Amino acid sequence: MKKILTLLLIISLNVTNFAQTPKVEWSETFGFMNDDGFFAVERANGSYVVAGYYTNINNTRQGWIINVSNDGLKYWEKKFKYPEENVISDIVINKNYTYTAVGYTYERKSYRRDMIYLKISSTGQITKKNTVGGKYKDGAVNVIRTPDGGNIISAYFSSKEKTSNWLYSVNKYSTLLWEKKFSLGIDNQPVGTALGPNNTIFACYNYMVGNMMWQVAVNKLKYSNGFMLDTFIITKKYTCKANDFIATQDSNFIVCGYSYEKNKQKDFWVAKFTPTGKILWEKSFGWSMNEEANAIYQKITGNYIVCGYTESKGKGMYDIWVMELDKNGNKIWEKTIGTEANDIAYDCCEADDGGVIIVGSKFNGNNKVDGVVIKLK
Repeated sequence: MKKILTLLLIISLNVTNFAQTPKVEWSETFGFMNDDGFFAVERANGSYVVAGYYTNINNTRQGWIINVSNDGLKYWEKKFKYPEENVISDIVINKNYTYTAVGYTYERKSYRRDMIYLKISSTGQITKKNTVGGKYKDGAVNVIRTPDGGNIISAYFSSKEKTSNWLYSVNKYSTLLWEKKFSLGIDNQPVGTALGPNNTIFACYNYMVGNMMWQVAVNKLKYSNGFMLDTFIITKKYTCKANDFIATQDSNFIVCGYSYEKNKQKDFWVAKFTPTGKILWEKSFGWSMNEEANAIYQKITGNYIVCGYTESKGKGMYDIWVMELDKNGNKIWEKTIGTEANDIAYDCCEADDGGVIIVGSKFNGNNKVDGVVIKLK
């Protein structure tokens, strides 16, 4: 019996380690005369909502949201048309099938950058718009939904001295419940937030410790009022920056981004840790040149999809690089997708049929980039 169980285990491991690399089922580009790109994707009810920017004829970035079908067809789109620059950095679907989108805008006078967050209907109509900021450059990078129908926004708030992290909690009516500003080191960059156990929130951010050396920190806060409970550093071994941060199915957390040691290039970096900051595992993937992970997503199976770019492999300077990791961070498969110039993936999610949706930017052959949505299966 033991021999049979051992054989079955070996077969199972072989199936896991040598899973077939998925193929591109379809790839659709969306763009205009100048540079365009997508930073976020959210699985909706039988479709995918993608957000980012397009560049108008005045060479000004404008917020852009499109709804794409399972076959890559465009259902609807919302193009923002303001005199000054504005970009949508993230979007999330709410319980009532509306959306909350966040980013930044230069709508106010004196060229001040403000955080913007929008409530959008299931058909792409703006139902509420809020612009919040101070005297300098502010903006939002991430938004999550909360159990009571509201949202928590990860943003940055600038002063003359430095940039601080800024958490902004609103209810389902977009009314402010609480806000919190915090920082470490010389400068700070927010990454994202996730709900934790026992009515807590975990906020991940990068902070500069000197000479362009970055580290990753996480704050634990109370869900009800943002009261600070704890702060811990994810790693001190080398320079690293996180680009995405999520809660996992087993009530832990995972970050992805890049790491590099002295005289080395960037590598894909993924680390899983507990609510007390204990690292469960940490993985780096890369070759002789730069690789960077921009997003991570946990599939229903428990495996992880990680996407970003590689400079070491592929056809061009930067190529989209996507991989699947098992629950312990071991690579199951990897795939590069690209042209002869720069192609970058910024976000990903699991498709309705178990495939993978990737969004980002793709070189269009005319010294410009378009927004791209790719389906792997």
